[in-house]
Amino acid sequence: MIRNLISVKAGTDQEEYARLLSKYNLLALPVVNDDSVLLGVITVDDLVDVIQDEATEDIQRMGATVPLETPYLATGVIKIAQKRIGWLFLLFVTEMLTGTVLRHFQDEVQAVVALSFFVPLLIGTGGNAGSQTTSTIIRALSPAR
Repeated sequence: MIRNLISVKAGTDQEEYARLLSKYNLLALPVVNDDSVLLGVITVDDLVDVIQDEATEDIQRMGATVPLETPYLATGVIKIAQKRIGWLFLLFVTEMLTGTVLRHFQDEVQAVVALSFFVPLLIGTGGNAGSQTTSTIIRALSPAR
């Protein structure tokens, strides 16, 4: 009989389940209530699902987007735009400030003033939009999803 059985309480975060299964190389992890009564078992295949979901969320956050509740390819265009617009708007505002700095030094860049106001805006917004798109599309195309 194993007296010091590794188990988790019901309601424990799924990342904690995954951490324990991985740390102790377990095939299953019992879930118990406050009275240590067995409620169920979490298996390794559940761990794989949790790791994939958490990795997807982390990748979306690295791409400066709010994580999606549904798979990317099954999410509507409007919902994707809502999740991404906050970061894109923030970049737009900060690039406008950069444009203000350029206007302050317009005598130095007088030869290309008209174009120089748009360069930081286009570079910043384009770079962020590109990283958002690639991170979400690559994750959506991965065979695990």
